[in-house]
Amino acid sequence: VLIKANNSSYKVNLEAWGQNANYFPGRDAAGRVNYVSCDLQEWRWDDPRPYVIYGALIVDSCRLVIPEGQSVYVHGGIAINELGIYNDGLILFLQNASLQTEGTAENPVIFRSDRLEEEFQETPGQWAGIILNAGSDNNMLKHTKIMHSIVGISVDSTSSLRMEQCEVAYTSGNGIAASHASVYAQNCLFYSNLSSGASLNFGGSYIFNYCTFVNTDNQDNAISMNNLKCTDPLCQGEILVNPLYAEFNNCIIAGNDDDEIGLLDATDGSDPAFFSYSFNNCIVAVNELLDPDAFPNFFDNCNDCINYDTPDSLFIDLDFYDLHLDTMSIAIDKAMPIIPIISDLEGNPRESNLPDIGCYEFQK
Repeated sequence: VLIKANNSSYKVNLEAWGQNANYFPGRDAAGRVNYVSCDLQEWRWDDPRPYVIYGALIVDSCRLVIPEGQSVYVHGGIAINELGIYNDGLILFLQNASLQTEGTAENPVIFRSDRLEEEFQETPGQWAGIILNAGSDNNMLKHTKIMHSIVGISVDSTSSLRMEQCEVAYTSGNGIAASHASVYAQNCLFYSNLSSGASLNFGGSYIFNYCTFVNTDNQDNAISMNNLKCTDPLCQGEILVNPLYAEFNNCIIAGNDDDEIGLLDATDGSDPAFFSYSFNNCIVAVNELLDPDAFPNFFDNCNDCINYDTPDSLFIDLDFYDLHLDTMSIAIDKAMPIIPIISDLEGNPRESNLPDIGCYEFQK
């Protein structure tokens, strides 16, 4: 660029970085609710350009399929419209809609903020998150990363979700929040969540195999579970109860507190069918949970578990979120084989007889 000032000429080189993308529904859609329906057909985001979402995207009667290597950037902020004031940047799937991602270890699918500057790479709460509304079924996430949202993914009443080799990080709320839902997850990693890694509410059915939950940024539990729902904000009125079934196998549940598991049973143990949970070959962190007025019999439901003490060796570098297993990690060779899971989060093979606890298999 040639600039003239005071009878002098200056040549200035300007450099700008940009990336061509699909803006959906458009850059003028921020702060708006945008509805999409495709008559129960498949909607495949296979354009080689990334997708950038503005506003709240409501998906109805669609099976949204996102192939390997695709990136979805979400523009967040505060929305002010006829609905009120709320956090913008939301992807919501109604009853007849579902989300399926086809990521691979080499080419994962990524959901993240559209702020690409270095200072925003670990900033939580930049967009609202992904919501599977009541009744949304057949949701499948494979090799998918969800970052920078308020809640990573919410799974509402009677909806279902399967997660394989996924990461949820840098959220200002829960990594996954489920209510009276069905969730299966294997080889998944939840870290840098400013609330719980997994918050399982009002019962439901949940199975986590070879997952790692690390909670070091707040005082909440890495895992919290209950079987109740309050009908008023102060929980002074009627309390609804729904059966809980939760199973954790070969999982790491750790953090910087003595208790990283929170349990709340509205029946106070009077009906085991309404609060059924088990931890098998897991690394856990519990202390006050074992108090007489809490869950003193917790280890009756925690088979071959290791109660983690912070001096114990576990990860390579917790401060920098390198959550691969350290050479002296107490998780090595302590898991039980689960057929047909033969690889870890990164696609590395697991030992057939003595696999490791958590989402990463130590490579010997």
